Amino acid sequence: MTHAKQLCYHSEYVAREGYDVDGIIGDVFDGVWYKYLSQKGYFQDDHDIALLGSVDGYQVFKQKCDDCWIVLFINANLPPDQRVKKENLLITSIIPGPKALKDFNSFMRPIVEELCLLEGNYFIYTIIKKIF
Repeated sequence: MTHAKQLCYHSEYVAREGYDVDGIIGDVFDGVWYKYLSQKGYFQDDHDIALLGSVDGYQVFKQKCDDCWIVLFINANLPPDQRVKKENLLITSIIPGPKALKDFNSFMRPIVEELCLLEGNYFIYTIIKKIF
């Protein structure tokens, strides 16, 4: 299957029937946030990209005294079995230690602003700004 065909997964996904009854989510596209954003007019075009953000801290050395943080995005337009393959992960930042972050938002702000510029609307930025 070509990469272009894999990216069509999002537009071809059929919401899981019965989600409202049993609460089981088949994919991110069954989730409340995705449905909310869809109702606001997002993800209407088959070429729109849905990204899932992930932040994780890790310790570089066994002494466990140096923390680093990775900020990455997962392209939800790809089928679930392809999303988390190494070649499909979008690592945006590696934030070095040596200690835990005090102001994580200072690192996230440029990433969020750039995503908002790419999208062309600051609606998402406003939501995220309220969360942080």
